[in-house]
Amino acid sequence: MSVVKVPLGLSSFFAICCNLDEILGGKRRELILKAGSIGGGFKLEPMVKARVEEVERKGEGGRIEVYINGERAKESTTEVALKILFNEEKLNDISLKVEISIPAPISAGFGTSAAGTFATLIATCKELGISRTLQSLAQITHMAEIICRTGLGTISGIFSPGSCVLVTKPGAPGYCNVDSIPLDNDMRILVAYFGEIDTRKVLVRQDIREKINSLGFKTLSAILEEPTITNFLHQAKMFSINTPLKTLNVIKTFKVLEKLEVVGYAQNMIGDAVHILLAEDYIPKVKQVLEEAIPKVRILTFKPTTIVYELE
Repeated sequence: MSVVKVPLGLSSFFAICCNLDEILGGKRRELILKAGSIGGGFKLEPMVKARVEEVERKGEGGRIEVYINGERAKESTTEVALKILFNEEKLNDISLKVEISIPAPISAGFGTSAAGTFATLIATCKELGISRTLQSLAQITHMAEIICRTGLGTISGIFSPGSCVLVTKPGAPGYCNVDSIPLDNDMRILVAYFGEIDTRKVLVRQDIREKINSLGFKTLSAILEEPTITNFLHQAKMFSINTPLKTLNVIKTFKVLEKLEVVGYAQNMIGDAVHILLAEDYIPKVKQVLEEAIPKVRILTFKPTTIVYELE
C-alpha cells in the first residue's frame, strides 16, 4: 500500500476563464490544459490522504474502486484521472483500491476533489512503479476536474510553493501563472461552516457567471495593486458581498466578525461558510464569540501550509 497526503485548496475568490461546453465538445487536451479560472485562496493542513493498493483480480480484468471517507464513490474525478493515467501509460487490467480521507466538508470550497485526485495519482505511481513528474500528474488532475466539472484551477494553487496563493493566469500547472502572499507562521484559518452550495446550480445562469467574472478580475487587480494579506481578505470579502453567492449565514457571520480583532475574513468559494485568518492564540476567543452568536455554526481549524505533497 502507498499513502500520500496533499493540502486542501481553500478558495476565496475566482473568475471563470473558459467556456466548458465548447472545450469539452472536442475534448482536445491542449484546450483543456489551458482552460480554468483565476483567483486566490489558501493551502491548508490537515491534508487529504490517499491510500492506494493494487488488488489481485484473477480473470476479472481491471477495476478501480474509490472510497471517500469510507463510502464507495461512483464516477469520481479520481477514477477519471486514473483512467487517463493508465491510458497514457498503456496499462491494462490494473485493479486498484483507493481510500481517500478528507478532513473538511465536501462541496464547500475546500478543493477536496483536486487534493484527493492528486494524492491518489502520486500514490498510484509509487504503488505501481510508474515514473512520472509531479507536474504531469497535476495536469491529469486538472484535466479530470475540467471533464467532471468539479473544479477549474484548484490544483494550480495546490501545486505552487506558497500558502496564500494567487492564480493570475488560468490553466493547469505548466500553463498557468501562480503567485503568493507571505504569511506569518503563527497564522491559522478558522472556518465557520454551515453547509454546502451546489456550484452547478449557482453557475448555470449566464448573468450570474458574467457578474462573478467581472468582479473576480477586479478583485485580482485590486489585490495585485496592494499585495498584503489584509487587502487580500478585504477584497475577497467584497467579492462575495457583491455577488449572488453570499448567504444569510455568511452575512450574519461577517457582522459578528466586524467586532473582533482578526486579520480578515471571506466566504468560501463556493460554500455556505466563512474562513477567518487570525493569530493562533486568538482562536478560543473568536470560536466562543461565534458559537454564542450563531448556535448552529460548526467551527473548524486549519493551518496554512507551503507543502505540495507528503509521503507517509
